[in-house]
Amino acid sequence: MIFFHQNSNQLFYGADFDTIQKNGTISNYSNFNRDNLNATLQNGFWTWPYEFKTTTYSAYVSDVINLTNNIIASAAIRVDHFANMGSFNEATGKYTGEYYQTAFSPKFDLVFQPVKDKVSLFANYQNGFTNKTGKDFEGKIFKPEQANQVEGGVKLDAFKGKLSSTISYYHIQVKDLVRPYAANPTLSIQDGTQLSKGFEAEVIANPINGLNIIAGFSYNDSKLEKADADIEGRRPATAMSPYLEKQCYL
Repeated sequence: MIFFHQNSNQLFYGADFDTIQKNGTISNYSNFNRDNLNATLQNGFWTWPYEFKTTTYSAYVSDVINLTNNIIASAAIRVDHFANMGSFNEATGKYTGEYYQTAFSPKFDLVFQPVKDKVSLFANYQNGFTNKTGKDFEGKIFKPEQANQVEGGVKLDAFKGKLSSTISYYHIQVKDLVRPYAANPTLSIQDGTQLSKGFEAEVIANPINGLNIIAGFSYNDSKLEKADADIEGRRPATAMSPYLEKQCYL
């Protein structure tokens, strides 16, 4: 069981000095100096209150079943109840926009050992979600962002645990991403999608007690399938490098 409560009472101040273009003519950065900045600040600030209250109640249950001596199955589910008490309205002194959401996140695993304790074939499916606060450009409350992952691979164990290796492939589809609304970037729309797929390989050697040698390699192909026109089909900034190598001695 998990209980998580957020009580945000923040007020942001700012002023618009200039608009920097992503493409085309490069802005004149020499205009950003002390005198021009002071002149901009004297024209006043804009404020943006960020006051809200949310509470999340979560429960997680799982079970593992030995179907046969060589086949193991497991299942789990997470139940998440999200209570958003709304945003604070300074004019009325009250919170408005209250809403509640309940989401379910299942997980299934299957392991088959053609060679007991030495060769394991595995496959799994799991769902994940992230609760979002706020509304879209039509005033509709955001739904949780959803991610679905399918993974499969093989795990090898030799020389009584002295040498082991895992090779896996995964496919992750994320939907209902919140992104800026093209017609009015100050508003948002919830229709973004992202696809990530790739494989991972890792080898662990334990030649002597107390020494582990680990080597690994992974490749991740990630792209935004539905996004703003200038970034659609591109790799998201959160995806890091597509290639990762790992070597360590413990």
